[in-house]
Amino acid sequence: MTSARYLMHRATISDLPAVMSLLDARTAWLRTRETNQWTTREFEPVMRDAINRGETWLLTEAGRPVATLTLTTVADSDFWTLEERRTPAFYLSKLATRLDRKGEGLGAFLIDWAADYATKRGVLWLRWDVWRTNVDLQNYYLRLGATLIRTVDVPGRHSGALFELSKAARTDLDISTATEFAPVLTLPSTARESAAEILPVDLYGYAGVDSAGNQLGHEFRRIVDGWKISPLHTADIHDPTVALVSVSQHVRPLLHDAGDGWHLRGTFSKPVGDTWPTRLDPAALRRGQVYRLQLSTDQRAVQLFGDIDR
Repeated sequence: MTSARYLMHRATISDLPAVMSLLDARTAWLRTRETNQWTTREFEPVMRDAINRGETWLLTEAGRPVATLTLTTVADSDFWTLEERRTPAFYLSKLATRLDRKGEGLGAFLIDWAADYATKRGVLWLRWDVWRTNVDLQNYYLRLGATLIRTVDVPGRHSGALFELSKAARTDLDISTATEFAPVLTLPSTARESAAEILPVDLYGYAGVDSAGNQLGHEFRRIVDGWKISPLHTADIHDPTVALVSVSQHVRPLLHDAGDGWHLRGTFSKPVGDTWPTRLDPAALRRGQVYRLQLSTDQRAVQLFGDIDR
């Protein structure tokens, strides 16, 4: 098996000079293109914070930095609606490639990687904003298959052209990513097998019958012990005041940081309050990231999946 040409790793604070070199070079180039994009504030404090949160990535080839981007589940509230912010999505920013690699398609390559990263974590949407005056860049993203949702004009903000992309995970990217989405914790849970005890659920993209003949909503599932969320419209049939966190082969809720707290998205979407299951300390979760709840291979436990950096 041949090794990948590129390596993508989560940037550490020691990578800050490399990240800033890429961004500074791109900013200087933008000044020659009759646009003021990326020229209105100092990026180094912003990028230092993003790196410390684990949101910034660095692409290298043979150990040499060639590109950077930043991904977070926290949206800019100036641009995105409350409903959009509470839907699991990754928001892309600070994408820059080496100027001497222009014409090689690295920008499209990075967007493909970001969409692949999101999809493999159960997140359907990749989103970003573009300066309203940068029509050339907007047209570039349209050619890549992104959708311009709308353009908003916020006083004091130069950006506001909002783009969204949903793509299937790719298997042909010539890149190795130094992180894996794997179990980070096993949660206490209780088995529920009786159809009379099954909670009503929305499909959230899942349908059909599994290999054991279980129909969605009438299948083996586990309830995470001690984790109860006030529902939007769905309730435990035995307790109308709460919805229980339910996990099955088809229903694998996402836990994501929406900026106003952690949200669960699966059978419902609402901020998680003070009730957390035993052994899950929210302070240990990485902000700006997404986690997934799913059954273990033997279906005897609920596991929390998250990024493990190598």
